[in-house]
Amino acid sequence: MFNCCARTALFETEYLASLADEDSAKFSERQKVEIDSRVAIYCSLANELSLSLFRVLQEALRNAMKHSGVKRFEVRLGSTGEIHLTVSDLV
Repeated sequence: MFNCCARTALFETEYLASLADEDSAKFSERQKVEIDSRVAIYCSLANELSLSLFRVLQEALRNAMKHSGVKRFEVRLGSTGEIHLTVSDLV
């Protein structure tokens, strides 16, 4: 979990949300899996934090695909005072 108040140069939060959704959709198409992606961030994030969250999401999807053996995943990226990123496999 990351503190939502960490700020330096501000990143367009909407860009992170759309990038996360877009990347999940591309991954889904490429790997022939279903991804239910919901992104809702209600605070500004530092560039470094946004990039880190995006890279963690990419790696989490790769690991879930590689190790779970299922074809359905759920991605949740949201803020409620803190940033929460969850990638789950669905049976």
